[in-house]
Amino acid sequence: MRQAARAAVTLLKADANVFPIENAEKRRVGLVEFASNYESAVLDKGEISSLQKRLKARFPRLKTVALHTRWHSEEVVAQAFDLALESEVLIIATRSAHLVDEQTALVQQLIGAAGQVIVLCLRNPYDAAAFREAGTILCTYSDTPPSLNAAVGALAGDFKPQGKLPIALEV
Repeated sequence: MRQAARAAVTLLKADANVFPIENAEKRRVGLVEFASNYESAVLDKGEISSLQKRLKARFPRLKTVALHTRWHSEEVVAQAFDLALESEVLIIATRSAHLVDEQTALVQQLIGAAGQVIVLCLRNPYDAAAFREAGTILCTYSDTPPSLNAAVGALAGDFKPQGKLPIALEV
């Protein structure tokens, strides 16, 4: 499963100044994650998501904001924008954003507010077409544990993504 997940990771475009994220112990890396329904319940209990746990293990200075995929309090949205402004590198993890107008609009605004952005499309690659203005776009096609591990490994530079888009998509 690990090998298949790594083989699937697709780098659609990369800003060489951002990807892979080097010197993680010195950089201010932020994560704005649109949580899955399952992860939303975890977050509601005050715990952190699976992706956050994995990224924090590799990027010690990581700061995070998690949003529900369909609704967001004004306070949490404000925290996401604050994180976008203070991060050297902002990772935005989407889950089927192209199907949720509110998520798409918020991601586009965050990309505009942040300096250097990596959009991490966790479920399907169609999100990438909505966020062409991002400097780096990475797709995993899944948000299962092996795929999350592969995403973190790619972000950290453990391997070079070799996946290919299974569809025609302009980014």
